Amino acid sequence: MAGRAARHDPHDHPVPARTAGPADRPDRGGRDVRAGGLIGRRRRAQDKTPLRRIASAVIRRRRDPPARIAVCFGILFHGSGIMTDMAAQPGGGSARDRAPVDFVIIGAMRAGTTTLHSVLSRHPQISMSRDKETDFFIPGRNYGRGLQWYLDQFDPALPIRGEASPNYAKLRDFPDVPQTLSHHAPDARLVYVVRDPVRRAVSQYAHSWNMGLALPPPDALADTHEYLSILDISSYARQLDPWRALFGPKRILIVDFDALLADPQAQFDRICAHVGADPMPVAALAAHNATSELSRVPRPLLRLAQGPLRPLLTRLLDQRMRDRLRGLAAFGPNRKPPEFPAPLLARLRQDLAEDAARFRRLSGMDFPHWSV
Repeated sequence: MAGRAARHDPHDHPVPARTAGPADRPDRGGRDVRAGGLIGRRRRAQDKTPLRRIASAVIRRRRDPPARIAVCFGILFHGSGIMTDMAAQPGGGSARDRAPVDFVIIGAMRAGTTTLHSVLSRHPQISMSRDKETDFFIPGRNYGRGLQWYLDQFDPALPIRGEASPNYAKLRDFPDVPQTLSHHAPDARLVYVVRDPVRRAVSQYAHSWNMGLALPPPDALADTHEYLSILDISSYARQLDPWRALFGPKRILIVDFDALLADPQAQFDRICAHVGADPMPVAALAAHNATSELSRVPRPLLRLAQGPLRPLLTRLLDQRMRDRLRGLAAFGPNRKPPEFPAPLLARLRQDLAEDAARFRRLSGMDFPHWSV
């Protein structure tokens, strides 16, 4: 093809006319393989986005069937990134434009968040985080692992991302969580599951006791750090104040734990509508009770798992595997935590009464079954 005029490829630099040699045979699209390939590779090397490289290949080779096949293989090998970039996301925009998470179950601790995470994981539109409690938005915990670590928690093929970290509603310990989440996902929807504040407090103590944590006995619990922490987490109105200020009340769905067990379909319909997912049929629920498993795990194993092995187990095993190991280790006799004496229960009701009344007002819900 001697004497051919210079040609301009919109995706490459101009290719000067030259005499075709044995290594310069034109490909089926009429391009100079040697010159165009060299310059094209250099051009594509400057673009680090797999989606753009493959999209450019589609444009250049759209009439070349073998090239289209190669592009399909490229899509398969880079599928996760491409699905994230190309899939329509809630609220519009690509993955590059969207927030890292669409909804967050912020608590409350010991109020059915594990059950909720498990059921929502089966929804065909929702990707719940691989680890049930990522604690990503807690500075000083997993936040330092970086945003990519958090994004890797989700299935990029599903349009809605959600997570459940009840530590987010422990503002006495982690006051910066609402601001951190608002910075990364200002339009996120929040779900807050609550139960009788006094029963929740007792359940938290029993769970911590079964984990082998050093706790004051119930008759010496009042006014200790542990008591103030339990009281804080059961103070639902106070917990919600900063969330309402940053996200607004319409973005926060309050779910009654007892109603969730009594009529799971109605409550999950509310949750799905709140997070932008289609309704999903659910069966009767049995609340997941990790405390009963922990009560049968031998104390030496618990101390080992909560002590020197904790960082290693957290790094090597995801939440599901850790839960399975806990179930396998629950082979010992059942340990019963100490009961709260009547004066301590009365003190809890007294200390929680004002907050419970305010929570009823701001939620518009009666909670007639509560003890406070």
